[in-house]
Amino acid sequence: MKLFEASKSQEGFSLVELLTVVGIIGIFLFIGTLVLTSTNAKAIMNSGVSQISRSLDDAYSLAQAEKVKVTVRFYSRDDGDVDKKNRYEVLKGDSEEPVKPPIGISATNVGGSYYYRLSDSGKNLTIVSPVTGETIVTVVLKPSGSTTKSVDVVTGVPVGKTITLSYPSLPDKDIIVNPEGEISY
Repeated sequence: MKLFEASKSQEGFSLVELLTVVGIIGIFLFIGTLVLTSTNAKAIMNSGVSQISRSLDDAYSLAQAEKVKVTVRFYSRDDGDVDKKNRYEVLKGDSEEPVKPPIGISATNVGGSYYYRLSDSGKNLTIVSPVTGETIVTVVLKPSGSTTKSVDVVTGVPVGKTITLSYPSLPDKDIIVNPEGEISY
């Protein structure tokens, strides 16, 4: 009588089984990386839109508080001036005195002027339009006490403006400021 029968036992996995498991893990990692990259890109785009919207609202508040004209001027990614490239500035009064950015928004200080940087420091998130150096918002206080948040700098007529942001692998995002200064995106 045999107490123990010899059985065919496996000592490990076959090469095919190992390659299959490694392949499945690789597919999951690839999909996870795509989802994470897309989520990160959307977060950067949304952060840039929020930053610009907050700056436009801050310009309106500053004009109301100090009873002065406030201008927000944008420079596209194609601007030839490295200090201004892909940045914007906030200016107050007729003399266009530079406004220091609030805490949490970074800026480049050049000769006393502050050029605000976008949330990812302009590495990938870029200002595509408006035309370089175009004023997007000038908050004008009228004698009656009412305000207009977006006017044509030449004619003084209320007009809507659009700021377009771009990020690789995402569609461009427009921030629209209507003549009354309402912001939509």
